[in-house]
Amino acid sequence: MIRRMLHVAPILVLASLTGSWAAYGQEMFRQLGEKEIRARVIGKDITDSSHWVSYLRPDGVLLSKEMDRKWTGTWKIQNNKLCMSNPDLESPD
Repeated sequence: MIRRMLHVAPILVLASLTGSWAAYGQEMFRQLGEKEIRARVIGKDITDSSHWVSYLRPDGVLLSKEMDRKWTGTWKIQNNKLCMSNPDLESPD
């Protein structure tokens, strides 16, 4: 009986830690409202640090660069969602 409990105990600890991390992750990720989007995103670079970067100017202009390609577009906030368009970007075939 003690051996069986010793095998189960690490699994229970791991399960409880996994549940804790999942709850922690849910607290970290939440949908931003319009004011929070403006404060955290507008006027700042959005990037993956190596392949692409986008910059949302306060006047609604979107400047993007992906590898060697650059394009401009527009952005707006509608219903607490950031909407971006890239009219200069070629659509895939």
